[in-house]
Amino acid sequence: PVVIAGDFNAHSEEWGCSPRHRDPRGEAVIGWAAGLGLLLMNRDSTSTCVRPGGQSVIDWTWATPWAAGLFQEWRV
Repeated sequence: PVVIAGDFNAHSEEWGCSPRHRDPRGEAVIGWAAGLGLLLMNRDSTSTCVRPGGQSVIDWTWATPWAAGLFQEWRV
């Protein structure tokens, strides 16, 4: 089982960012996770970076399917 969590500082519509905020890093993370068969464990788009200029969702947890089955109530 593999679990990867971190501040990816990547933006994508896949996890609730507005289309105007998406960036190449977000697309790269999606491709990386798909290539490894990882599942995104975050279940909502709760902002994880809040600043005076706005907020964004950049902290994510990914897991292999087997490891994902071990999660009960995961929240960031």
